[in-house]
Amino acid sequence: MTACRGHGSGGFAEELLLGFWGKTRGDEPVPVLHHMVRSAAVLEAFIVTRRETVIMELLAGPLSGDTEATSALLRFVAAMHDIGKVSPGFQGKVATAMADGLCGTFKIDNAAAFRSHHAEVSQWFVQAFLKKNVGLPASVAAALARVLGGHHGWYPRVQASHSTRLEQGPWQDARELMAEVLMDLLGPTPEQWELIRRADLPSQWLLLATGLVTLVDWIASSEDIFSDQEHLPRDMPLEEVYRRDLMRAGQVLSENGLDCPPLGMAREDFGHLFPGIEHANRVQMQALQVVEEVPDSSFLLLEVPTGTGKTEAALAVAARWIRSHAMVGLFFCLPTQATTNQMFARMEDYLRQLLDGELCADLHLIHGRSELSQAYRELQQFQSQAESSVLQAHDWFRA
Repeated sequence: MTACRGHGSGGFAEELLLGFWGKTRGDEPVPVLHHMVRSAAVLEAFIVTRRETVIMELLAGPLSGDTEATSALLRFVAAMHDIGKVSPGFQGKVATAMADGLCGTFKIDNAAAFRSHHAEVSQWFVQAFLKKNVGLPASVAAALARVLGGHHGWYPRVQASHSTRLEQGPWQDARELMAEVLMDLLGPTPEQWELIRRADLPSQWLLLATGLVTLVDWIASSEDIFSDQEHLPRDMPLEEVYRRDLMRAGQVLSENGLDCPPLGMAREDFGHLFPGIEHANRVQMQALQVVEEVPDSSFLLLEVPTGTGKTEAALAVAARWIRSHAMVGLFFCLPTQATTNQMFARMEDYLRQLLDGELCADLHLIHGRSELSQAYRELQQFQSQAESSVLQAHDWFRA
């Protein structure tokens, strides 16, 4: 038997937009529309801190360098990532969370027949919506749909059969209405859509944009970060919801170290990075020479005997690429927890030299017993004590 939940009086459109749940906080459902608007606000706040960076140049490149059109497009894509939750398969997971006013029209008794993951539904719907309603070429619509379809870390394989596995009728009408509302509120202008129609979006753009949408969804979903704004009044205009979330998002990025300046000005001189080593040895110099001779390189395989300075060579190359390739992260993978713990201490020293007291970054120890590391716990305490440090370990990264 289907059970739904009421949220007061209102017109059909209002019930339609706010009656579908997206997340639950205790006994109270959070409208999926509010979460989608919040995700767009977090993305906009993040883009604001990156407007003059190489990352933004890479994202805006296929759109003739137009950063405003790029921001509007990514904001809209981020908002649309969860539109697939407007489907019987998702709404039926917590039947009591959907508003009473929708139960007569939107049947969830048969939710078991529609088991597609909501990311698949999002990708399928947005690809068709951008082709039909916006007039984008099939290749551009498919690329943008893949960005939001991949927000859970994998790209769904959307096939024509999805159209028969999803209920059309009122479910499709609801998704289209929600998409139109979000496009009016957050989407590109007609002139910007025309620019997007001509864009050729390479795979690098796809991966970077997917990572960005995944990040903002993660942050917007945090109970701790947005706990004071989870249950906004149902009658609050969406423009006001977005304005409030945008203001809070700027604070969130600052509190969690996500507004740090880009690392393009990080130090790369060998003697500064490794104070105990006066000069680079032959292996280290050869590694640096290779990446100097092939400036567009992004892969280096170094195989030499133990004790010849491979770690310093790898980190020196990383410092070079951080400056030249606008790298924003470094992952050091080792086979055991013991060697990982040892490398953590070396990485802490290396990053302090790299950042040179002027920049900031997160440093995390990732394995099953990382919480036993005293050094890692000390980094985490900088956040809880609101101390200033070039290195911290913010909670959002560890979820």
